[in-house]
Amino acid sequence: MTQHINLLGRGSRRRIPRSAWSLCLPLVAGLVLPLGLWGLRGFAVARTVQEQAQVQQQLQQARQQLAMATNRPGSRVAESVDSLRARARAAQLLRIRLAELGSSAGYSRYFDALASLSEPQIWLTGIEIGRGDRSLNLHGQALDSSRVISYSKRVNARLTDFGLVLEGLEIGAVTAAQPGAAGPQDLVSFKLY
Repeated sequence: MTQHINLLGRGSRRRIPRSAWSLCLPLVAGLVLPLGLWGLRGFAVARTVQEQAQVQQQLQQARQQLAMATNRPGSRVAESVDSLRARARAAQLLRIRLAELGSSAGYSRYFDALASLSEPQIWLTGIEIGRGDRSLNLHGQALDSSRVISYSKRVNARLTDFGLVLEGLEIGAVTAAQPGAAGPQDLVSFKLY
């Protein structure tokens, strides 16, 4: 009796185990998903830049039309001015959308937050909001520097709701004479930024 063994048949091919496929799938997904999100972000930025370029072009055309309209007499000047105003308004809305001029909600949310954080013997003397409402500087005076530190912590905790963090604190001494007092009272000036 003779037995034949086929060495070149199905058994000689190596199969990739299922566990290897299950390891490769998350690896591939981990690479494809971030690349896809990066591509979508790039597309959105490119679209916004394209919109901004179109508005800039419209603004340039509007300026040219205004220059031409001021040189020729007639009733078409009023029509040209109305057209230019509409285009300027569209450009302004785009700038607001791009956060160049701040948010469309304005700055009232900051003032409401600061008004809710009263501290005895501390008063604000100045508020600066800049960089399209992404920067806030507070100037003030106090009778005690320890109160300034606790106030700055409370302000920071409140402003994190808006995505702002005040990272710096400058404290300096100011001497001011109080009317009716025997001598001057020491004041502390501060700046939170």
